Amino acid sequence: NMRLAAFALALAAVPLSPAAFAQTAASEMPAPLAALGDYLIENIAIVAATLFVGGVVLIVFEYRKREDFGNVSAADAPRNYFSYTAAFLIGCAQAIAIVPGVSRAGATIIGGLLLGVGRKEIVEFSFLLAVPTMLAAALYDLYKSGGTFAVSEWQLLSLGFVISFLA
Repeated sequence: NMRLAAFALALAAVPLSPAAFAQTAASEMPAPLAALGDYLIENIAIVAATLFVGGVVLIVFEYRKREDFGNVSAADAPRNYFSYTAAFLIGCAQAIAIVPGVSRAGATIIGGLLLGVGRKEIVEFSFLLAVPTMLAAALYDLYKSGGTFAVSEWQLLSLGFVISFLA
């Protein structure tokens, strides 16, 4: 049902809003906190470490799931559906991606698999969950910097939007 799926996506997008607000507000905080936020974002070692840890977690999780695959009873098999609670918790997992270097898709996929959602279903849900996430980020960026756009830049942005929508 499309309405239920849309509601699940909206529910999963909710946890990202406070996380994104906290990340944005950090740049407007007192100097020591703003400096810490800048340090985390600009520090290549931290970004590399979080990418590495995320990759290791994905590999270990995949390896353990592959080992357990032959020992799964029908009651423990991955589900091809999930509840609204699971959708919200997957959104919480996505919110972890505000840490520089953490993959948004990886966080949502691992979160869903930990909740017992089937691999195909969580990958599709993660892909669809990117839509409201990227839309919100783009709208916020336009809100913050749209006043500096020239008319020709708005025209190019509109043309790009229409072409990408049709493609």
